[in-house]
Amino acid sequence: MADKGIDWLGIFLLTISVGSLQNRSRKGESEDWFNTNYIAVLSFVAVLGLVGFTWRELTYDHPVVDFHILKNRAFSVGIFTTFILGFGLFGSVFIFPVFAENLLGFSGQQTGEMLIPGDLPLFS
Repeated sequence: MADKGIDWLGIFLLTISVGSLQNRSRKGESEDWFNTNYIAVLSFVAVLGLVGFTWRELTYDHPVVDFHILKNRAFSVGIFTTFILGFGLFGSVFIFPVFAENLLGFSGQQTGEMLIPGDLPLFS
């Protein structure tokens, strides 16, 4: 017997949307992005799934993700601040090796050796 409190359609829409977006992002560069039909279809499915998920969560009585909590100003400011902090901290970890290899011309080994001093405190 199915539990009426679980939003199975919302879970399905979220799974389809995130799965399509992940496959599109993973295969997009090697498949030349939108020149391949299935990348365009995955993009369409991801957007459609995200819109459907958002609509479902805003209208269902027992949503998987309750967006109504964002009406609380303190919570919304905390989420925004955490996003900016995470973007700043972890974005630099991603972009610095790309910068070193593509713009400075470092090899993968040189880039790794340059990053070692920053990682040493993690092991102590």
